[in-house]
Amino acid sequence: LITEYFRDFDVELTPGDWFTMLDKLSMKILHGRMPGLVRGLSRVHFWLDRRIPTSSRLALALSGSVLTSVRRSSAAPT
Repeated sequence: LITEYFRDFDVELTPGDWFTMLDKLSMKILHGRMPGLVRGLSRVHFWLDRRIPTSSRLALALSGSVLTSVRRSSAAPT
């Protein structure tokens, strides 16, 4: 929707680190009862985060937030 609205501009969508939110949620729910499980989940989240390309639609779908950069296109009229 954003890229369609700004079709005359260069739009770059960068997904936020959604795994950080999962880690915080795990720590909040388990709060010290299962520190080994929380560390293990955090390692899996970190591993997955490094494997999913940030330019993919999957990363955009899974992200909790998206940084949007809009720049005037070099082909756009001035």
